[in-house]
Amino acid sequence: MESQGSGLPEYLDVLWRRKWSIILPTILGISLALVLSERQEPSYVSTSEVLVLPVRDPSSLAPAPILIENELRIADSFAVRELAQDRLAIEGEAAPTSVDNPPETQTLVFSSASSDPRFAQATADAYTDAYLEFRTRTQLENVDAAANALEEVIAHLNAEIADARVKLQDASGTEAADLQFKVSTLTTQVSEHQARLDDLELLRTAEVGEILAPASLPDSPSSPNQVKAVVLGGAVGFLVGLGLAFLRERLDPRVRGRDDLEEAADAPLLATVPWVRRPVRVGVSGGLDSDPRVAEAFRALRARILFAASQRPLHSLLITSPTQGEGKTTTAASLAVAMAEAGKRVVLVDADLHNRGLGAYFPGQDAIGFTDVLMEPGLLNDAITPTSVEHVSMVSSSSGALPVGGFSASAVHEIVKRLEAVADLVILDSTPVLSLSDALELAPTMEGVLMVVDVGTASWGEIEESARQLRSVAAPMVGVVATKVVPGRFHGYHHARYEDYERLSPRPSSLPDSNGETEHEPVTPREAGGPRRTGSASD
Repeated sequence: MESQGSGLPEYLDVLWRRKWSIILPTILGISLALVLSERQEPSYVSTSEVLVLPVRDPSSLAPAPILIENELRIADSFAVRELAQDRLAIEGEAAPTSVDNPPETQTLVFSSASSDPRFAQATADAYTDAYLEFRTRTQLENVDAAANALEEVIAHLNAEIADARVKLQDASGTEAADLQFKVSTLTTQVSEHQARLDDLELLRTAEVGEILAPASLPDSPSSPNQVKAVVLGGAVGFLVGLGLAFLRERLDPRVRGRDDLEEAADAPLLATVPWVRRPVRVGVSGGLDSDPRVAEAFRALRARILFAASQRPLHSLLITSPTQGEGKTTTAASLAVAMAEAGKRVVLVDADLHNRGLGAYFPGQDAIGFTDVLMEPGLLNDAITPTSVEHVSMVSSSSGALPVGGFSASAVHEIVKRLEAVADLVILDSTPVLSLSDALELAPTMEGVLMVVDVGTASWGEIEESARQLRSVAAPMVGVVATKVVPGRFHGYHHARYEDYERLSPRPSSLPDSNGETEHEPVTPREAGGPRRTGSASD
């Protein structure tokens, strides 16, 4: 089941209706985060920062570029970890340590975490020193290798110089000149190599890095971070609740707004009757008192019924519902009173022979009723009795036996036509569509059918099936009335404040409550005013 509309207002409406499906998981997520953070062992983090300095390449004495990715791998290498453990004089793993390089810098940041703040500080310092030691050691090893190579070259050149000088003692002429030139050349090469060797000695004392910030002693734990835990737990709970809210909305079979109801019933929504707590009772003026919001809803229904009657014949109206307890009897009584307020003559017929609910609103009716008239049509005039509401008469259901084999469509049609002769509108309160077949038998004999739906309990499938069954007997559907509507839970329904209704409608309403068929025990009524009608309901 999906609503016809889809957009931000519909999504916000879902979030509001399912707010507890979101709030409760969010609260649970926050609570779990707090509990887990309380049970978590505190962790202290100490950091140190090292500036990586460039050094000369021992083989060429040219400045070597700094490859920070290589330095990160070196700092996180097994060799550095071993040096750090040696400095800490511990066996096994030291405190967890990570190395990072801040963007666009040539620095390394060592971070160490431990439940002991002093150990975290010592570990960060140990890793910093171990990295510098490893880099220094590597540099010295490279210098030693280059120096050894130069010393071998110098030794070889000196040996050649010595050999040439020995030969020079016995040489003369051109040979002596050639040997003298060789000695001079070799001596120059030795000097150059010796100069490079001296430069290499300077690299032994060159700094490979500078400690910008030594590890500090943390004064507060970095975790658990309760603020972060609460935010994270709340966010996870909110997302879970959000998914749960939309899942429940997807699986909820009830209608949630005007579009849903009109699509399921395939009929226009004529009135939305709010849910109220005020009980039904008979007022001292003879009318049924109720909440003014309910009164205004039925006056709106009256206006739409009268408009429909101006477009096509509508002298008889059958009121039904998908199931029992959705407010059809209350709607029948309230609509009758609303019509009477407009000066219309109304005859109410209690055609729900299995429930006989209208007697709770208009008690004290005669024993002769609808079942008696069905068996003996001549009793119709005696069955029409006035009520305590002016212009409203009633044909009760009586307490006789139910018709064998159901209703006779022709007999009901004849009775309704005779009633239309003495009234502006004949209203039949019938049975629910899905419970009994009475409504389906009566519907084709009427000029209009009104379906009442409790939007708080009726499912999409029940409404759709009821409408389908009514269409199958060519029932003249007029529209749908939504009852027990709770503001904020039925999309498309808005209401003014109670005080606004009192100001707009200061007179006491004569409409019954909409909270059920016979939910409240009525107050004992006064005698119905006016003479009993014995007028001629002509054929």
